[in-house]
Amino acid sequence: MRKLENRGIVQDSRLHFVITESSFTVEIGGELPEEARRLTYWYTKFREDKYQTLYNMGFNEKPDCLDAAGFFCLRAM
Repeated sequence: MRKLENRGIVQDSRLHFVITESSFTVEIGGELPEEARRLTYWYTKFREDKYQTLYNMGFNEKPDCLDAAGFFCLRAM
């Protein structure tokens, strides 16, 4: 897991999936460091259509920005 430092606070450089009873949400915590701009691309895509984005991810190389719950959702699709 790659971690990025921002103002002395260590932030995780992954998208955080929160699995709910009927669906899931995707979150990014705190301010984004410069190196984490790629997360904003995926985050924006998930905000537009989370199911289509997850489906499309299944056909591409799996990004390393997914947390364990994200990989679970990806495999469950």
